[in-house]
Amino acid sequence: MGDDSRALKLVASKRALSKDQREALVSRAEKLGFDAAMRSMGALELAPPHDLDAEAAVLSHLMLKPREFLRFSEVLQKDDFYSEANQKIWHAIEDLLQMNREPDIVAINAYFRERNWLVQIGGPSYLAQIIEGTPIIPDANYLMHARTLAKLSRRRKIASTCQVIAAESYNELSEDWETDVLARIHRAAEYNEIGEDDCSVSGAVRDAYDSAVALTQSTKASPWFPLSDLDSILGRELGQKVVLIKGKSGGGKSAFAGAFAVEVAAGFDVEQYDDNDAVHRYWRHKKRIEDNILHIPRGVVLFSLEMRRAEIAMRLCCSQGLVNSETIKHNLMGADDWRRFNAAAQFIQDLPLKIDDRAPLTYPRMKLRIKRIADEFAAVGVRLRLVIVDYAQLLSAPPNSGVSSKEELLSDIGQRVKNEIVGGADSKLCFAWLTQIDKLTGEPKHCKALFEHADIVIKISAESAAAKGRGDSPSMPRRTKIAVEKNRGGRGGDDVFAHGWFHKAFTRFHDAESIYADAPQYNQYGG
Repeated sequence: MGDDSRALKLVASKRALSKDQREALVSRAEKLGFDAAMRSMGALELAPPHDLDAEAAVLSHLMLKPREFLRFSEVLQKDDFYSEANQKIWHAIEDLLQMNREPDIVAINAYFRERNWLVQIGGPSYLAQIIEGTPIIPDANYLMHARTLAKLSRRRKIASTCQVIAAESYNELSEDWETDVLARIHRAAEYNEIGEDDCSVSGAVRDAYDSAVALTQSTKASPWFPLSDLDSILGRELGQKVVLIKGKSGGGKSAFAGAFAVEVAAGFDVEQYDDNDAVHRYWRHKKRIEDNILHIPRGVVLFSLEMRRAEIAMRLCCSQGLVNSETIKHNLMGADDWRRFNAAAQFIQDLPLKIDDRAPLTYPRMKLRIKRIADEFAAVGVRLRLVIVDYAQLLSAPPNSGVSSKEELLSDIGQRVKNEIVGGADSKLCFAWLTQIDKLTGEPKHCKALFEHADIVIKISAESAAAKGRGDSPSMPRRTKIAVEKNRGGRGGDDVFAHGWFHKAFTRFHDAESIYADAPQYNQYGG
């Protein structure tokens, strides 16, 4: 039993058990054996992560400076306190403020006495201990302690959720259980946090200056859109933007999304070196680039809920290589067609572009995949800049979400994309929704709320080829008009349009009427 006791002590020390707990575990091992003692390890519950000193500091600060409560309430809620007594004190401060009463120690004592709660919190002496036992520290540190408590609370919620999930895993489970698990862990991990500079105007001015520098550099970056008109209207810096691309069924939305994805993935951004940026450090330390101005590749992920990945790849290769898809369908490919198709396939294959066609797609799944893909790109010096969802109406609700309609689902997802995925302090991500519009009303189906959440809304309209006497044939280009219906902070409205051409056979948008005029890769690929 000697070796087993030593092994057990080692395991217990790794679990950070107290001395008394370790001794009890070894004693049990001597009576029952090593395996039984190991099984009992789970019975020795560790205290959940908490910090009572930080809780006391925050409450002391709020009792002395109750005007600070609003700031702290953006970070903390009552349930974020580990101590039940401290939860009640927070609740008392909040309640007294709502009654327009000053929540000093006398008022809080009276509040608890009226409700017969004084004994539950440890009596008046506990309140005095909080006030007197907290050292004087800078005000900014109290907010730091509040953030620490929020993080510890989040860890407790995650741990509690995982314990329930672990217990459930031994039972018979539904097919949706794994998806539900992801959603539950996400809900446990959600939190609110205010900025470090407390929304001061000086911080806003710094952000404005950084934005101006970024916009200046963006003029040197690669285009974002397949049509130069659209690029000139919307610019080349779409970080932290939500784009809604709408159009009729069969109107070229998916083709536009593919062209959009390739244009972005084939380009780069010009950025000032920042040592806090992991992507920048990759180029400085791994690639030994000493320049302060870096050309950063742009990554793209396309979530396709309608077409399979192979079908999308075929479209992209035909568009890039200028190969008429009809020749593939009817086995009419010539030597030049094959040469261009193979070269285009190699070009597309080498792009930092990922296509995810796994369905069903819920918001928690999408968020996890975006995070994982962003990390994969960053590890090779690429920044994820564009996420496209084709199309919004095909997103699914997580199991047991309680969502009653598609409108409610898309409204909730649209708001969460805006706040959680695009709206991060360091985010440079553009998120693009594709949506069908109702032929009668011209409005997006089931997702009017997405229009409200979007920063940019564009509508794709391709006129009938027959209208110009060309014959309604996919081999003929169609003039296309893209209305910029909304452009927050820029040109937009009923009279703002980008013009170009859409060639259905090549699934390609282009500026000039001749598809070959603005496609130098046609000659490059052997055309």
